[in-house]
Amino acid sequence: NTQTRILEGNNIGVFGQTSTGKSTLINSLLARNAAATGAGETTQDITPYAGCGFRVWDVPGRNDTTTYEQEKYVSLLKGLRHRLILVQSTVKENRKLMQLLDDLKLHYNIV
Repeated sequence: NTQTRILEGNNIGVFGQTSTGKSTLINSLLARNAAATGAGETTQDITPYAGCGFRVWDVPGRNDTTTYEQEKYVSLLKGLRHRLILVQSTVKENRKLMQLLDDLKLHYNIV
């Protein structure tokens, strides 16, 4: 049973496949170029960015070696107030993440 990461305030996490535009979405939410963007695996570590009245968390994309079932991700998932799943082509590509969130009884939004 993974401990919940304690996060103060309004925290939003952005999850999804590698190269779906998670960092680009974060930059749009922040109205500035805070998160590095590019093709491939640009975000290597879970990184928080402060916005006006909220903190948004840029999370490495899920790929062959990254799974959101790892303890560090589950802990973050539990501590967030909002979870956004960015879908580029089909919801099916995020099936495992959605099932994990359902199993943890955590709400999420699909973007």
